[in-house]
Amino acid sequence: MLSELGQVEQAKLAPVVRQVLLGDASASTANGNLRSISYYAQEIAASQAMDQVLWGLAPLNDEWLAFDRVDGKSWEAYVSDLGSFAQQRIGYMDSFYAQSSWSYCTWVWDGVYGWTPYLDGTPCRNGWVDDKGTWYYMLDGRMQVGWCCVNGTWYYFDESGAMCTGWLSDGGAWYYLRSSGAMVTGWVADGSSWYFMDGSGSMARGWRFIGSEWYYLGSSGAMSTGWNLVGGSWYLFSESGVMHSGWRFVGDSWYYLGQDGAMRTDWAYVDGSWYYLDGSGALVYGWRWVGGAWYYLTDTGAMGIGWREDNGIWYYLSESGAMLTGWQFVGGTWYYLDPSSGAMRTGWSNVSGKWYMLSGSGAMQTGWIAYDGDWYWCASSGEMVTGLRSIGGQLYKFDASGRLVA
Repeated sequence: MLSELGQVEQAKLAPVVRQVLLGDASASTANGNLRSISYYAQEIAASQAMDQVLWGLAPLNDEWLAFDRVDGKSWEAYVSDLGSFAQQRIGYMDSFYAQSSWSYCTWVWDGVYGWTPYLDGTPCRNGWVDDKGTWYYMLDGRMQVGWCCVNGTWYYFDESGAMCTGWLSDGGAWYYLRSSGAMVTGWVADGSSWYFMDGSGSMARGWRFIGSEWYYLGSSGAMSTGWNLVGGSWYLFSESGVMHSGWRFVGDSWYYLGQDGAMRTDWAYVDGSWYYLDGSGALVYGWRWVGGAWYYLTDTGAMGIGWREDNGIWYYLSESGAMLTGWQFVGGTWYYLDPSSGAMRTGWSNVSGKWYMLSGSGAMQTGWIAYDGDWYWCASSGEMVTGLRSIGGQLYKFDASGRLVA
């Protein structure tokens, strides 16, 4: 029957629509009973013009404006819309009847099974049913609603029985259904974001350990990338969403992320060395005042210990890294470090009103010392002596500057 209707459409209806209705003002059927839209538009315009002459009415466009026209269209626009509709409708009918086969679906209420689809007059009790692009699934004569597993794949059908696609909220969880209706598990991309659906199909949120890597999925379920603040700590995720750990160079700074991925600030002990990271997490270099002491962070960022030269000046850093000041006994030798700057002193140095001679290496000197052609004596404590002093059983005299005079 549909094939016969298609033949009628092509032989009689389509020519009338295209050649007469959509033709120019002279087009008409053989008997003249039907003319073109253009012809009727001219007739309306002529009639309106005669009304104006006979009755003194305003032009049709002005008269039309007197009506409550919500869409604001002119009458010519409505005529154009009518032509567009005819053109589109006949195009649809051409394509419809050009099909090689048809499956018409009608629904009939069955007191036993409920709604039953009939395909070309035959009831469908099991399997998929396509009704004008909407899919339904029948099982044992009943139209399925809610979740249904078909050949190992889960689908969801709404209250009308229509198969759902895209995002679905059910029971407090979100699910994603492909264009085929199949429920997704694992990773799925939607727009510019990635989501992870667990084994039950529900969308994951929060931390997830997937394939030996950690990922963080926000409250919307979207996979995190770049820097993210989670639970009061900063984490860095790759473009693929993998949580980073260890050292990472971002922008123009180094950052250290613990094994748990959290960005470290303050002191961090890494591979046998201490590092200092500021409040933003960036690795610090050079001198830094921390907790009431000065520390020196090398070119690699590692905290320095022991002797350290900076701009030609020597400093001594304790095992804790803190810069030392005052007298320090290092490697069996006494050194004096400036109490303000920590710089190692050399040459004659007055400490608490007493003079000491510190060599070029900073070591405190004792015994006889030759300096600028004069002799001086420093006791075992390093203190320079003045006045009379018995040395090795012999009496020597030193002036107020400590210079030997007799």
